[in-house]
Amino acid sequence: GGESETSVLTTVNISTSNDPIDLYVSESGSDADEGTQDSPFATIQHAMDVGFEKSFTVIVHLLKGRFYGEGNVGLTIANKGTLQIIGEAYNETVIDGENSNWFMNVRTTNVNVENLKFINGQSSRTLITGDYKLNLKDCIIDSNKAQSYVMDGVLFEDLVYTNNDGSVYMSWYPNDSIVISNSYFAN
Repeated sequence: GGESETSVLTTVNISTSNDPIDLYVSESGSDADEGTQDSPFATIQHAMDVGFEKSFTVIVHLLKGRFYGEGNVGLTIANKGTLQIIGEAYNETVIDGENSNWFMNVRTTNVNVENLKFINGQSSRTLITGDYKLNLKDCIIDSNKAQSYVMDGVLFEDLVYTNNDGSVYMSWYPNDSIVISNSYFAN
């Protein structure tokens, strides 16, 4: 018998918006919830995953509390659009590495982080790495241990960096910049 070959042409419609999507995370939330202020998610990772399925611009609001464990630390944020992670209250929205975890690795994504306190992070390498556009505004980085904090193309604005073991290493590529504004560094 003769063999026949069939070709099928398929069209896939992707409906991702440029309109920002706001999602909420609470230490008492659940990733089975809707991610609204009244029904928040439990983890930052889940909020990012859901948000980037719907939009290129995601705003994750962290309600007051302490965020730790899987889905809240050790976050790799890569090949996305624009992400904002905003703490509800200065010094009251805490990312806790529990003396065993790094915080975030940002790759080819614009990330703005505001009003967060990063504590008890620990890594034999880096705790916060940014190689694209990472902006830390009104953040506290306190009582962490790492070989280094590597930053490329970053903005530190109103940052407090205290009681940390490890060096801050900054480099930049042509067309990138590093800006440090109204920030405090002491160990």
